[in-house]
Amino acid sequence: CHKPIVGVANPYFDDADRSSNRWKYRRPTVTLEVCRRLGIGIRSYVGHSEGGRISSLSAAAMPELTRSLVLVNAAGTGNSRGGTARLLRSNANRVSAFAQGENGVLSAAGSAVGSVVYASTHIRRTLAEKQVIQSTNTWNIIDRLQPSDTRVSVLHAKNDELIAFVDSQGSAADRPWVTFMPTEGDHSNVYQASVRKLIVQTL
Repeated sequence: CHKPIVGVANPYFDDADRSSNRWKYRRPTVTLEVCRRLGIGIRSYVGHSEGGRISSLSAAAMPELTRSLVLVNAAGTGNSRGGTARLLRSNANRVSAFAQGENGVLSAAGSAVGSVVYASTHIRRTLAEKQVIQSTNTWNIIDRLQPSDTRVSVLHAKNDELIAFVDSQGSAADRPWVTFMPTEGDHSNVYQASVRKLIVQTL
């Protein structure tokens, strides 16, 4: 919707520099700018996977305007080392399930194909984004919301093949002000009707 900010100045993140504006803050900045241009005041964020990092940063940048933050299998809430190999296996499983005609996997298969195409055609960007994701500690971002009135909920799939469930569960246990909800399924369970219903109920 607008040209990404690549210089040092950033109206939403005081600690931004040229590099972080290009990678770490690029998507959160666009998210906040969209809200500003559309005149969206108090808002709730829902973020899945990398979207969890983006949503958390967006919420923490303007906590006074954030009613709730719902994270689903979010990057940075658990160990994601080795995620590239797990991602490839996960994508293969999704495409295989779609090819075999299983129900409820059309969106997941489309996402799998899209992620493979993106990674293969944008290698440099993919590697840079992977570095940003794996260096993120979303819990540190969430902690910045504690003094505010923002409701924070973390949903994490027990069989998440990309981001370790046990790490997310352990970090949540140290933060009683955060609502932690274990869910069934894998990293892409956000496509399941039951998980989507839970997200709506949480909001």
